[in-house]
Amino acid sequence: MYRVYLDWNVFASLKDKSENQVPNELRLLLEKNKNNLLVPFTSVHIQDLLKGSDDPKNLPLILRDLDLINSITEKHYIEYDIEADRLYPKIADSNLIFENAQEIKNEPLFDPESLLESMSEIGFTEMGESMIELWRRTPTGIDFSNLDKQAGSNEFFRNFLKLTRQENNMLCLMLDLTDFYSDIKSNPEVYKSLSKLFRDMIKIDPKVISNNRDPIPEINKLLKAFNPELDFDTLGTIKSKEDNKYLSSSMIQFAIEFGNLDLAGYHPDKLTEKNTYSNYTNDVHHVYYASSCNYFISNESKLIEKANVMYRKYGIDCIALKPQEFLRDINNQLNVEYTVDSFILSINDTIENRLRKEILDHNIEGATIYLYDPVTRILGYFNYLYTLDYTDDRRTIVLNSDIHQYSRFSFFTEWKSIIYKLYSLLGPDIYNLGEPKIEDYLNFQDADKLERAWVLDNYFCILTLEGNKTHFRLEMNKLTEAFMESLKEE
Repeated sequence: MYRVYLDWNVFASLKDKSENQVPNELRLLLEKNKNNLLVPFTSVHIQDLLKGSDDPKNLPLILRDLDLINSITEKHYIEYDIEADRLYPKIADSNLIFENAQEIKNEPLFDPESLLESMSEIGFTEMGESMIELWRRTPTGIDFSNLDKQAGSNEFFRNFLKLTRQENNMLCLMLDLTDFYSDIKSNPEVYKSLSKLFRDMIKIDPKVISNNRDPIPEINKLLKAFNPELDFDTLGTIKSKEDNKYLSSSMIQFAIEFGNLDLAGYHPDKLTEKNTYSNYTNDVHHVYYASSCNYFISNESKLIEKANVMYRKYGIDCIALKPQEFLRDINNQLNVEYTVDSFILSINDTIENRLRKEILDHNIEGATIYLYDPVTRILGYFNYLYTLDYTDDRRTIVLNSDIHQYSRFSFFTEWKSIIYKLYSLLGPDIYNLGEPKIEDYLNFQDADKLERAWVLDNYFCILTLEGNKTHFRLEMNKLTEAFMESLKEE
């Protein structure tokens, strides 16, 4: 099963029958292949719809869009948990997500009056006043006095640090940053000025850098020339004296690095009154959430280029494509007919021809471990293959379904789908456990496992979903005397 993440512009193209055949073909493909394609939605799709929600005339159109999301995604929802810094799968109604998002959509980053009002409502007025006074008394620890003595690059920052230059404390800095965020969201000239400042500073030519499929080494070279201590990774890292989970999260790290690609002129976005900074930040978050999928589909060429650079940098098994490119690629995958013979052949071919490396950092007594990369996902699921060859003639083949640390989760739909696929190939499991049940999936604990088992030729096969629901694997143990003895010992 393939996860397919649609940018909102692609979702929107599926509303009505189009003169352009690509959206028509895409919607038909998604409707006919719900057993093989899972399309999730996220809070970012809802943010895209919030932009027009102030006008009551738009509400019927928005409700129609929400119904479209529910229909195409079957309510598969990916949620980001900041405390755990990871993505989780859920089943959620887009209408409810939209209603919750409406309540907070216009809140500023920081507003002392709103804070005091909220604290007063729960009887903590004095605590709210004390917090604000503490921020007022706390210095930023940054010397902004040089901004008044230097021209050039510092002129930009002088314009947006008006309060902090007068009173160097955390309260003024938070207010200045809130104003800056508000300005950059509404005025495209602010981001244009910031981009020009950065590109002029490190002497980068957007036309040159955009011709490079892997621009990060070239950006590093220019950053080092400007400052030997700078590189792409350090530029994307926020150093905080406090243990700030948000600033140190994978989402913020990813967003900053993506933003730095754009600032450096790599297929840069051109912001306008219609294509605002809010649209740009939504695009960044779409790319982050899509990292948990196999495909990210967008109509925007510049977004696709930057997304693929980020996916390659982090070794994420996701590819960003335009709809017509996706249709060609996925049809090749879906047109494969799976049989027992083709299943065994794909495993043998991978072991014979697709060795990546020997695994030396996992010490399993008496075993040599090799990692292989299948040409395509075996059975449409498994993108990694391991072999464990033991000194006592035991052999284990492990097929893994995994994308990246951002996406170590599985929907119940995926678990059910792979079980049905294996039932169709191998017949009922030997324990006759039958149809997978949603309550088993929801209730089993981290120490538990959900399993199905079969015998295939001379292999004992166990399909396992781990208790933390990160991924599932198919383990195939060769039926040797040594393996049978090991079962007795267990």
